[in-house]
Amino acid sequence: MASPRSILRDRSLLVEGDALRRLQVPRPGAALRAVALSYLGLVAAFALPLLVPSLPAYAVAIVLAIGVQTRLAVLMHEAAHGLLHRDRRVNDRLGNWLAAFAIGTTVEAYRANHLQHHANLGTPQDPDFTTLCVPPIRRGLAASVVGCLTGLRHVQLMRKYLGRGDAASDAPSNAAALLLGRVVWQGALLGACVAAGQPLVYLVVWVLPLFTVSVLINELRSVVEHTPLVGAAMPDEELPPITRTVRAGWIGRTWIGPLNFHYHLEHHLHPRVPFSRLRELHEVLVERGHYEARPELLCDGYGQVLRAVWERYRRPRTRPRISIEDGTYVVHGG
Repeated sequence: MASPRSILRDRSLLVEGDALRRLQVPRPGAALRAVALSYLGLVAAFALPLLVPSLPAYAVAIVLAIGVQTRLAVLMHEAAHGLLHRDRRVNDRLGNWLAAFAIGTTVEAYRANHLQHHANLGTPQDPDFTTLCVPPIRRGLAASVVGCLTGLRHVQLMRKYLGRGDAASDAPSNAAALLLGRVVWQGALLGACVAAGQPLVYLVVWVLPLFTVSVLINELRSVVEHTPLVGAAMPDEELPPITRTVRAGWIGRTWIGPLNFHYHLEHHLHPRVPFSRLRELHEVLVERGHYEARPELLCDGYGQVLRAVWERYRRPRTRPRISIEDGTYVVHGG
């Protein structure tokens, strides 16, 4: 099985020249529509329990809020790659005020880690692979789920991103502005609920899923995208990490990998292609027959890989032991 590094060096997978330049041009209005739909969902998530305070209303509102938070995270991801605007400062301001501040982080903090993920994919230097994918293998998926649903994983991620993170800003004054932006966004959401006489709506509808279920979705999506499916009875060898694209249904496209984020191999092959063009890039790879030659790079739904990971790693006695040797991951036993 090829490693992500060898896959990304395989020039037969790459789209080049005029075809690539065309795909790197965003679709007009795509980001605007994505923001508008996200905010429509945000308004609906808060309005429903404020207008009709009941358990069903809260349940529906939480589901809507999770979808909004996931979409805002993807928009922040677009900004981290500089895909919202050609001017870097304008791009970062748009990404922060339209998306990142609402979910409690910043484009600068996310970028500092995420670009290292692209540069060091599947290696011990990959901050996302080591913190998101290897621990579930070592501890088992159940422990990872518990960590997410108790909020512990959210705290770890905030320390990971914001610890370096506003350090990625150019000046202390900019770091202060980034903190102020987060305070303003959260204060506006809380203030709207206080003005309506129901501050609990902010905590239940926005903060609770942000600290728990939205983190779990991010964790499980990362497992699907990158966790290696080590074969049974495999002799000691280099860990074969992989990057996958998911054929996602409407649930996956709405709550797990929205805005074409499920085309994850395509994104790693060409990070400068905006989300609005990833489907076209995927169709190019399909037409070239790359997924027929490499079926392990494409899976039918997030559940397919999660079931395989669960079956492979859920038993402690048969779970592979993973170590770092000479700067790479090595699998022992299993």
